[in-house]
Amino acid sequence: MKKIIGIILLIPSLFFAESIHNERLMFMADSDRNMLSVKDSGTGREWIARFDSCAGTSGSDGWQHITKPEYRLFNLKDVEKAGSSLLKLTVEDSGSGQQYFLDAALDGNTLSFELYTDDPALPLTCVGLPPLFSTRLDDGHLVFCDRSSGVLKGQSDMKGYADWILSTYANTSCLDMPWLGVVDLANGDGLMILFETPHCSAMHLKKTPDGIWPQPLWQGSMGTMAFRRRISYHFSDGGGYVALAGMYRDHQKEQGRLKTLAQKAAGRPDVMRLAGSPPIWGDGDVFEFLHDARNLGVTRATFCNAERGGRGRADLEKLNEMGYLTLRYDSYSDILEGETWFQRDNIQKTARVVRPGGGLVKGWRTLEGLQYYSRSSAYALNAAQTYSKALIEDVGFNAHFIDVMCAMDVAEDYHPEHTFDRFQDMRNKLEVLKYYTGKGLVLGTEHGNDWAVDEVDYTEGSLSGALWWTAGDNKNGWNPGHLRSPKSLDDFSPLYLKYGVSPKNRIPLWQLVYHDCSDSTWYWGDSPGWFYELAPEISAQKDLTAMLYGASSLFWRDDFRGYGWPKNQKRFMESYYLTAKFHEAVFGHQMVSHEFVTADRLVQKTKFDNGAEVWVNYGETPVDIRVKGQTRMLAPMGFYAHASGTEQGRLIEGGAAVTFIKTDGFYWCRSDQRRASDALSVDGKIVLFRLDKTRWNLLFRPAQPQGRIDLDAVRAFIGQENITLSSLSGEWEVGDVVELDAGGPAVLDGGNYAVKLAESN
Repeated sequence: MKKIIGIILLIPSLFFAESIHNERLMFMADSDRNMLSVKDSGTGREWIARFDSCAGTSGSDGWQHITKPEYRLFNLKDVEKAGSSLLKLTVEDSGSGQQYFLDAALDGNTLSFELYTDDPALPLTCVGLPPLFSTRLDDGHLVFCDRSSGVLKGQSDMKGYADWILSTYANTSCLDMPWLGVVDLANGDGLMILFETPHCSAMHLKKTPDGIWPQPLWQGSMGTMAFRRRISYHFSDGGGYVALAGMYRDHQKEQGRLKTLAQKAAGRPDVMRLAGSPPIWGDGDVFEFLHDARNLGVTRATFCNAERGGRGRADLEKLNEMGYLTLRYDSYSDILEGETWFQRDNIQKTARVVRPGGGLVKGWRTLEGLQYYSRSSAYALNAAQTYSKALIEDVGFNAHFIDVMCAMDVAEDYHPEHTFDRFQDMRNKLEVLKYYTGKGLVLGTEHGNDWAVDEVDYTEGSLSGALWWTAGDNKNGWNPGHLRSPKSLDDFSPLYLKYGVSPKNRIPLWQLVYHDCSDSTWYWGDSPGWFYELAPEISAQKDLTAMLYGASSLFWRDDFRGYGWPKNQKRFMESYYLTAKFHEAVFGHQMVSHEFVTADRLVQKTKFDNGAEVWVNYGETPVDIRVKGQTRMLAPMGFYAHASGTEQGRLIEGGAAVTFIKTDGFYWCRSDQRRASDALSVDGKIVLFRLDKTRWNLLFRPAQPQGRIDLDAVRAFIGQENITLSSLSGEWEVGDVVELDAGGPAVLDGGNYAVKLAESN
């Protein structure tokens, strides 16, 4: 009798279910139970998706984002097997009666779906197919890039992102890369959900009784189904989010969309100047800034707004010859009324319209109330061709920065004179990027939406954490976009502190894919200096993060922005030393791993394909690490990093903290005592660096008015026996020669010195 009952219970599945399988996956579609399932032999997990709650329609906001999706019953009406690795599914929306078709296919560890209808002109606001897949995880987390390096979101944590909709290739609350990962941190296995047709897609982080799970959503293209939508599910049996990032990187490479910085530099050699060259913004004159900054060690930089102070072509050529990058700020998205020029155009003719019958789209609005409009991408290239020669080429810049373009949504335009879909919007913008890279310029943009990464050399914002755009209780305080400094800790929202600052909830997801393809730095109003006077611990943490991610920092040369120059000159220079030197060592190299070394996630490690490694300790207590068989003790807020020709750390040695950097051509050490293993170290602070081919600068700050310095160690580091030491005045003028002994320790006054090499004496 039991056997008969069992056979009867199996009959519905025998009649209504079909399956396909390969060595790794088995996929089943069961119309009787109105569900899909995937069994992964690599992990033993079964993933289930049910059609009883699928998005059938939605609203939209003024930027064409999906809002308030309406979930209702869908029915799996028919399943047809079309070969050993393909199932054709017919699904019906019970609310509208509309039928959709899903072709499901297996290939190795990947399950893919293609969604379509009989009529491409079918009106569509939103549909959520395939339905949400879920399984049972021990320590489930979501990973994604929301205008950020990467977010690590616990599925059971309902504070932030719960029920949020992340639009692909949008501005904020978005997916910079068209995929989201689900990982079990306890076991390392996971799933990457990839939008292969990303331009009309979004991910709903849906709250369920079992936590937050990702539901893919598709929105209409010009209000219709328009084209076949493709999504794929890539299953991983280990390696966590690092493995998922690797899967996406491999996908991009297979699609011919992974252009490395080395490949870019083959056609534009100045790209390599980005190594160790953080953007330095400001309205002040670059040469006035360099009068002190270069003598303190700013020998590599990207000078933004380099024309300020009335500087012309001869001045910029001099900066270029000194090895710097020079650029002008540019924007094609925000316009005022006027003849076609920088941020000027005919508004009625060239502004965007984001919905049928809608008005012209407003863009940036200043704090003083000046309202810009949003120029359609259809007119961006014309604007570039109109003024780029006069404002950029004839002035002698070797780099260029385009604001907004890669940060704004890939969007539709319904203006009657220029109507086009998201695909065309992307093509229009790429034309502008290619226009400038075609001139040999190094190109930077805001944000890091990856549709543009092959044309962009660095992105401002892809190092920042998420949600800096979310205001705290004090609405009149910190405003990163308007470059307004924070006034109190109430300026920072809890969500920003959790996902944008805390190292426990952010990961270098962007860098794991693109570190060797596009350089990363902070959003300009979220850079370290803005926090220094109010919350110096955030500034210090950002230095650690830039090192850990092998990324560039970002600075301001004004006295009223960022650190404030020269008011907080010492802190500015410390941040520059700590981040720029290691960045130079790993620039253009692939990040191959990231890990949480300790259970509290406060000690982290990254590794690069040239063998470089970084450990950072975000915690308040020392932590021992093992490096090549040796134990090193990371100081509180400490670090240790090494690469070929580079070593730096903040360690506990002999019971005291010491900070040091050693590269080919640069040495910095700050310690309360001389390091036993380092003859060049002093009791105090010493900086020694190559200024040019004929001279080094020695900045000596002993703990007492006079201090001991080992001149043989200086000679050995420089690689020159015959040197002349001369004092430097407060204006950096070379003064009297200091009489030196034959070698060994000498006693010097604290101060600045020029070290001239024998052949230049």
